[in-house]
Amino acid sequence: MALGSASRSLHQIVQNHVKERIHAAIAIHELNPPEFLALMHESSTIITGSTALLVLNARQFIPRDLDLSVSCQGNDLEILLDGLRRDFKMVRVPTNKGSGNDGPYATLGEVHEIITMEHDEHKIHIMVSVKGALRPLFSFHLTVVMNCITSSSVFCAYPNLTLNFRNLVNESEIVGPSGLTVRGKECLIKYAKRGYEFGYRLHSWPEFSSHTCGSDHNCPFTFRSVNDKGVLWFDYQGRTIRKGQGHIWLLSF
Repeated sequence: MALGSASRSLHQIVQNHVKERIHAAIAIHELNPPEFLALMHESSTIITGSTALLVLNARQFIPRDLDLSVSCQGNDLEILLDGLRRDFKMVRVPTNKGSGNDGPYATLGEVHEIITMEHDEHKIHIMVSVKGALRPLFSFHLTVVMNCITSSSVFCAYPNLTLNFRNLVNESEIVGPSGLTVRGKECLIKYAKRGYEFGYRLHSWPEFSSHTCGSDHNCPFTFRSVNDKGVLWFDYQGRTIRKGQGHIWLLSF
């Protein structure tokens, strides 16, 4: 009983700490954290990119922009835009699909469009997903950015890598016929400066040299799901975690 009470107390401490970090990360962009989280909840929006990574692995960097993902289905996008228009001006940006060099989401078939909103020096990039907000995450260029913050939880697709500053390259997204794309090189340099080692295969690191290919959750040849044992979901609001619709992905395809 005492151990159970201690575990609950520790969980509450961690919950509060993570929540404080999320509030601080949102406040960087001059947004009111409770109000913005409420808007995220109402519109089923998630935070992605460097802001999500900052919450997972605190490092000495400040995200320049705030990256969001929202579904184009239903009224989610309209709800989100209505909540942001009070302070931010909307600018629509073409996705330039089909080119590995044009924009961070250029090759993502899961993306309907990108909307940028501006307020002074602050920018919010809204990735409008063809289906669920979580789905485009698994087509991102690096495993280190396959994370997100929902209105009640933190998600990490590759916690054994990301939390240990390891980073697998999603070759299908940033490696072209002539090697790394311009965008690919920029991304690797960006996260290398933040302390992340990158590799193209799991055996790039000694601790994974004897892993079972196609079975280990960290392996790029393993089919993955948002509901498998290799992901991290952490509730920071005391709500039931909504894990999405069982999205399945494979890095090497």
